[in-house]
Amino acid sequence: MKTLKLNLIDNEDNVEQIKGFQKDWSVDYRKLYNNLDLIADENYMKSLRIKSSKLKEYLVKEVIAFSERYIAN
Repeated sequence: MKTLKLNLIDNEDNVEQIKGFQKDWSVDYRKLYNNLDLIADENYMKSLRIKSSKLKEYLVKEVIAFSERYIAN
């Protein structure tokens, strides 16, 4: 998995913001993994918590790669 580096000062607001990003990513990851057939559905993709198109694209790649590794084993 790729790590995103953010130049943030370590204070309570930033920690909560990062935890929010992690939670959104985790929820969307599980949601996509459990509904792989809906990845092409535009309305379904709009329902995700992540709004950035680049992050959604990366998330889809991660979920597909994980499912292929899981099925292969």
